[in-house]
Amino acid sequence: MEQKHPSMTNSLKSVRYEAERLWALRKYDIMARGYQFYKEVSQCFREASTITNYAMIIERLNEISSEEPYSAAGLRTSIEHMWGYINKKATSAERQHMKMLWQQWQEELSRHPASTGWSITELPSSAAALLDYIKTLSDVYQITYLQNSFKASFCALN
Repeated sequence: MEQKHPSMTNSLKSVRYEAERLWALRKYDIMARGYQFYKEVSQCFREASTITNYAMIIERLNEISSEEPYSAAGLRTSIEHMWGYINKKATSAERQHMKMLWQQWQEELSRHPASTGWSITELPSSAAALLDYIKTLSDVYQITYLQNSFKASFCALN
């Protein structure tokens, strides 16, 4: 087995840690832009083993976050995943409110479908309301993973 120089190991660990940290913070934002981006980055992580691989992942995360619009399908998937963290903790009234917000969003989508997606400031008001509600409940139930994700993603909502 090849022995690595300690400084190379630390550099690899450092870059890998940064890539994993960014991924944890931006995962749902990336997913909201399109599930294909989420799958792409997940695959890159499975194949990564070098400093260059992890640096490329960081670059790709930054590209997707800054260049790709949010899609209706991606937002739906992302909202469903985030809601999964809250659903079992939520009260019956909170679940009912979420259902009502979801229905409003679906109605808005049927009236005004997005052909190319949206920037965070262009989200349909009903989609923004859903994200804001999930953000609020992540604070209520102290779901740190989601709280950190909202701090780093969906920035216009903060």
